[in-house]
Parts: sequence; structure tokens; C-alpha cells
Amino acid sequence: MPILHARIAIGPAWQGMMPSYVTDGLFYFIQIVKGTAHIPFGNTPFFIEHANDINASPTAALFLASIPLKLGLSFTQALILGLIIWNLIFVYLLKILLEQLGTRRLWAWWLVGPIYLEVYWMMVRPAVLSAVFPFFLLFLIGLTRWLKKPERPAAIFLAFSFAATFYIYPYTWQVSGGTMVFILLLFLTQKDWSRLKGLLIIGLGSFILALPAFIYIYREISHPLFADFISHAGSIKTHLPSPQSFYIGRWIILNLIVWSGVMKLVPGIKNNLDFIRTWRLVIPTGLAILVLLLSPILTGRDAVIGEHLTREMYLWLAISSYMLLYFVWNHANLIPKRSGKMIMVVGLLTLTFVPVLAQYKRSVLPELKIDGPEAIYIQRYAAPIAWLDKKESKPTVIWANPDISSYTLIYSRHYVLVSGQDLANQYFVSGQEIRERYLASRYFKNVDSKSIMNEYDAALGSSDINQTSNLNFKLKLCKLFKLQRLASCDPEALVRLKAIRDRKIQDLIIENNRIVRPHIYDFLKKYHVTYAIKDLSRDQDFHIETLKNSKEVYNDGSIAIYYLTIP
Repeated sequence: MPILHARIAIGPAWQGMMPSYVTDGLFYFIQIVKGTAHIPFGNTPFFIEHANDINASPTAALFLASIPLKLGLSFTQALILGLIIWNLIFVYLLKILLEQLGTRRLWAWWLVGPIYLEVYWMMVRPAVLSAVFPFFLLFLIGLTRWLKKPERPAAIFLAFSFAATFYIYPYTWQVSGGTMVFILLLFLTQKDWSRLKGLLIIGLGSFILALPAFIYIYREISHPLFADFISHAGSIKTHLPSPQSFYIGRWIILNLIVWSGVMKLVPGIKNNLDFIRTWRLVIPTGLAILVLLLSPILTGRDAVIGEHLTREMYLWLAISSYMLLYFVWNHANLIPKRSGKMIMVVGLLTLTFVPVLAQYKRSVLPELKIDGPEAIYIQRYAAPIAWLDKKESKPTVIWANPDISSYTLIYSRHYVLVSGQDLANQYFVSGQEIRERYLASRYFKNVDSKSIMNEYDAALGSSDINQTSNLNFKLKLCKLFKLQRLASCDPEALVRLKAIRDRKIQDLIIENNRIVRPHIYDFLKKYHVTYAIKDLSRDQDFHIETLKNSKEVYNDGSIAIYYLTIP
């Protein structure tokens, strides 16, 4: 639907340039096209020098999303086909999971719709979660089957489905692994030694199957730039979770409390085996997500884990809430009408559905919005990019504004001087290189404190710009719970953060004035810049034509391309 909406908005002006229709949409587009050379975990997609470098966040979902493209489809065709296939797989697996949890087939189909809409915002993204969620459901199905009948076929299925999560997405295997740990603890407290032993054997089998993924993860964490990557990704050195972790963590706690309340208030519901099996799946999974959200208390790093686990949390919350509603509905005749118990049960269900219903507004409506005029404007990039791709049969490096850079990465074989999405910090690219690329690309612009703050991530290769608001939130928690004596509650942290940021900015200005600007040709040569593309309407301060040995080789009245002979 979002792609169709974009296509209709563009109308007869369509030249094949698919606009972004979700947050960071172009970043996902670029990863599908340029970030899938490595099987199965991907590579750095922006820079020709790093085209074969390993991915700092290994995920096979990108490669899966790129398969239709590799089979010869156009980018738009591949995008549409991939979304249709993965959404259908998700819906089908969701139905199977609901049936495994005890819902009747007709009820399963009724529940699939509202659960799907809860994560619609993720399922229409062009990569990652649309493929990740089906694998997460596959793991939940395998776990449910084994909990019902811990026999050999179910054990083998669970071992393979659990191992698959290690390949598909880092946060998914963390949630799946945490779930397995909590179920092990459940068996341990119940002294169910046979199931405990069976699950340990399954875990060992999954470890063997996932060994290539573990080797890749080891390569990732032992990379010389891993510490820089963690820092650049916005990881805050504190032993308190992020605001987002607190925000979504409260819904997990509320949901678990509601499950406990319903077990006590609804007569006979504890005797329903399907209810107990669902409870044994829902509670460990919810606790796994909650523990991961609180993990910065031990690790000292939050690394935006709350923002990423939000996705798994809402899928879990929707399944948990609707399954609870299903069981209460089927046992409603056992609750005295208009009694205190009935009022309390209805109240508890209302509470657990507050975040579920609130999420619908954020999940569905934003994905159907698009900037029509901008979507039409970018169609003018199609002809010059196609011309350049035809002229140069081998990958080259172009210098252009962020939009042109992004679409060059998506619709041609070529690479760029700077990342159009300012997200190079999410890969193994040194901070020094990111700064040099940024300063070289701003050669014709004024580089001062104000401009750097407006382009902070791109300029300094760091996502720590949000740390101020996060630290403010954490200091409020310290004051609320009287934790000021803790080292992580140091009020001077904000002062130091601002001082560090100011020093970074000043150092960058000095580097620009003393090193990069006077030696611009050296840096253009260092990063293999061969062409520059200029938007004649928007890049009026991009005076590439004044650069020595620049030659105009293409001009259609709106876009000009220059060939650069670097002395």
C-alpha cells in the first residue's frame, strides 16, 4: 500500500526513482542493493574502499531482501515482490502460532488482522523486520510445539528455528536466547529434569548449527574498530537504561501483572492446558525482553537497545494481549455477571490494551504519508544516474548532495564520497575517515559551529547528539529514587558531555582550515572521487565548475555531471 500510494502520488512524472516511505527508508534501500555482497551477513554499503568489509551488525535479513533484485528484477519490482512474500509468510506463520497456542481456526484468522496491524509499521519496511519477524514467529512455533510434545521431531524443529535467529538479526537471537534461559529456569524450579535435559540438548544442537554465526560475531567484536563503532552508534556510558527502555518496559510489566490477575480472578482458567502453555510462552519471552531492556544496569552501555527492542516488544505485546482476551472470552461464562470479579477482569484487559490500541495510530497512519512534490522532484535524478551507469562500466566514486548520493547508491553500480543517509557510523568506518569525507564534501560551504551541529552525525561520525536528553532523563530518575551517590548519577556528566562536544566541533573546524581545505585534491584522490553531480536548482553553492581540471560531461538543464581529473 505505501508503494502504491507513492506511485499514485508521482503519477506520470514517474521515472523509476522510489521515494522513501518510512523513516530511514533510503538507508534500507541502499543496504538491499549495496550491502548484500557477503552471504549471509552483509557489508559496508556506502564507500568503494569498504565494499568488502564485514557488517558491524550482522543480519541475513538484508541478503534475503535482495534475492529478487539478484534474480534480475528492477529495484521497484524486487521491493514489491519481497514485501508481498514476507508479509504473506508472516501472516501464515502467525496463524499457525495462534492455532498452536490453542485458538480455534476461525478465531485464529480473526486475531491475525489486529496483531498484524500492530506491527504494520515494521512489516512494510523494505528490509530487516519484514523478514526478521517470520523467523521470530518460527522460533515461537517451534518452542510451542516442543512445550506441548517434547518429542524428537519437535526438538529438531526447535533446534533449527532457534539457530536461525542467530543468523537473521542480533536483537532477535538475544530475545530468543533469553526466552530459552527463562524456560530452563522454570524447569529447574519445577525440578522437571527430563525437559531440562531435553532443552539443554536442543540448545547445544542450536549452538552447533549457529557456529558460523558465532564465528562472524567473534570477527565483529574483535574488529579493531569495534570500540569506535559502539561509541559512534550513540552508546551512553551509564548504568541506567534509556528513556525508551523505561517507556516500553512498563507495558511489559503491566501485561505480566494482568496475566497473573486473570489467573486468580477467572475460575478454572488455570485448568485449561492451552492457557498454561500460552502462559509458559508469553511470560518467559516478556521477561527476556524486559531483562535486555534493563541490561545497561550491568553492561554500563545502553547502545539504543530500547529503540531496537521496541519492535519485538510490540509484536509480543499484541500476541500476549489478544491471546489473553481469547481465553477470557472463552471462560466468561464462568465469571458471575456484574460481579466484582467481572469488573476487575474487564479493567485489567482494558489496561493491557491501552498500549496496543495506542500503537495502531503510530503503526498504520504514518506509513501512508508521503511528500508528493518531493517524490516528483527526485525523478529528475533518473536520467543522469542512468547515463553515468552506462558510461562507466566499473564502479566509480561520485561527489553529490545527500539525495543524489543516496539514489546513486541505489540505482547504479557506483559509490559516493559521503553517505547520503549520514549513517556511516553504523559500520566499521573510522571516525577520522568520516570527518575527512565530510569536510571534503563541504569544500564549497562554510564549516562553522552552527553548520556542524546541524549535521552532527555526518560531521563527527557519532550518534551521541541525543545523549543530552537521555542523560537529563536519567538524572531525573536519580533524583526521584535518591540515587545521587551512584557514579552513574553524576550531575557533572552533562557538563562534561557538552565540553567534549564543543571540543570535537572546534577540532573539526581546525582540521578543516588547516588540513582538508588547503589539500582538497589530496583528499579527493585519497577517496577516489571521479565524478561530481550537481543539482542546478538546489546546489547553487556547489561550485564544482570552479575546481581545477573539472569538465562538464552531462547537462540536461536540471542536473549536471562533471568529470574530475585530480592532479
